[in-house]
Amino acid sequence: MTRVFLGVGSNLGDRAAHLHGALDAVRERIDANARISTLFETEPRLDESQPQFLNAAIELQTTLAPRELLRILLEIEVGRGRRRELDRPKGPRTVDLDILVFGQQTIDSPDLTVPHPGLATRRFVLAPLAALAPDLVVPGLSTVATLLAACSDEGWVRPAALRTGLLASLMVLVLLLGGCDLRPPVQRAAGVDFDQAVHAPFRAPERAEPARTDENPKDNEVIDILVDKRKELFQRPESTVLTQAEALAARSGRQFDMIDIYRKTYDERGAGHYVAPRLAYAYINIGLLAEARKIVDKLLIARPDDWRTHFIHGWLRGTENKDAETAIVETLQAWEKALQLGVKEQELYGVSREFIQKRVTDARTMLDRAGKSPTSQPAAPLSDDAKLAKADQLLHSKQAKAAFLEYSKIAQADPTNHAAAVGRAIAGWQAIGAEDEAAGLGLLDKVAERQDLTAFELDRLGAAYLEGPKDKERAKATWSRLLAQFPDYAASVKLQERLSGL
Repeated sequence: MTRVFLGVGSNLGDRAAHLHGALDAVRERIDANARISTLFETEPRLDESQPQFLNAAIELQTTLAPRELLRILLEIEVGRGRRRELDRPKGPRTVDLDILVFGQQTIDSPDLTVPHPGLATRRFVLAPLAALAPDLVVPGLSTVATLLAACSDEGWVRPAALRTGLLASLMVLVLLLGGCDLRPPVQRAAGVDFDQAVHAPFRAPERAEPARTDENPKDNEVIDILVDKRKELFQRPESTVLTQAEALAARSGRQFDMIDIYRKTYDERGAGHYVAPRLAYAYINIGLLAEARKIVDKLLIARPDDWRTHFIHGWLRGTENKDAETAIVETLQAWEKALQLGVKEQELYGVSREFIQKRVTDARTMLDRAGKSPTSQPAAPLSDDAKLAKADQLLHSKQAKAAFLEYSKIAQADPTNHAAAVGRAIAGWQAIGAEDEAAGLGLLDKVAERQDLTAFELDRLGAAYLEGPKDKERAKATWSRLLAQFPDYAASVKLQERLSGL
């Protein structure tokens, strides 16, 4: 099966009916699960003396070869009244179906070019495609979101009226509250202008604000010092120096030097170091969302009390290809967690508490208008025992990251819950220990300091040291404590024999 994206447009007759009719035909003949993007009203660009268009994108899966798919699409056009041989080039049409992206294939022939040759330069193509798959990498180019942000086409594109329904209403609400300027799609959740407010740092050099010529030598000198003194700098506690350096790098077009500094340090120090959220944020701002997600998955374990972890996690959840309601709720929850932990402006260049608070307020407004406020119909709360059982089951099922998050919720609500603390440490090691031993071991060591652990929990923790980091000395110390505090339990599990074997 190949993942394929089509462009579909119409500017004659009942335009919406032509688009949805084309979708129905695609579902009937090619893929029953094909889905269509938001519909966009667009300005004619290639031949301006014609009616306005409705444009959309369609995503489908197929086993067909590219030319066989093209043949069927042309037949669908004919079925909707299209006559290519009679149409003037780029002129009005009942329906137009184009193959935009066909998996990772590139085709250059007289009858078919893939990716579509006009894709990167046409806002009316990129906007619908971004609504479906902003992170899609177009072969030979970049992600759709990056292409849309860089597109120089000045033709206006705005969301059209959608079929009724909650999801449609949410999509329109988000786009309208976002100013209808077609920043990357609805899934950014709260109508945030990420390109201007969040993406401002780490812009490509040609997009950076021009600096005065007499300032450039000083800016470059500071960055050069950071490159030379990288290891020494990152052995120290975090300071506002990095935020200031990021501003200089963005101004002087040397943001990629900063990213290189961060990457090298991250490779050496791991996800537990304060450079990790800065690197993830930098990756977001140059369009490497998959790389940012890999880091954030580790940050949720290694730095769960860092507000930046949850801000970036929410941003990424909001940009994933999910339905609008779920994306808004998940982004809202992550950003509320960031606010709860305490946002400090000097810790992430370009992001302030006020910035996040406004987006949270916007997200709540959207959900309230749709009757989907997270607090409007609260679910019956689980008991503590049921919550622990759920987390234990996730850990048993090798879903360490999910288990860690569940244990963390319990421990946060009740810091005296030592069972959740032990489970959180073990899940954390399983999730990141192989790639960041120091961070994973730190979680285990922190819980080992507790004096309220039960015999079973001490036994479990000793086994975790032995099975995870394979640290016999830590396991021996934990089990020796168990032997001293709970001799009856130790005898029942033959602990002395295990200690003798270490």
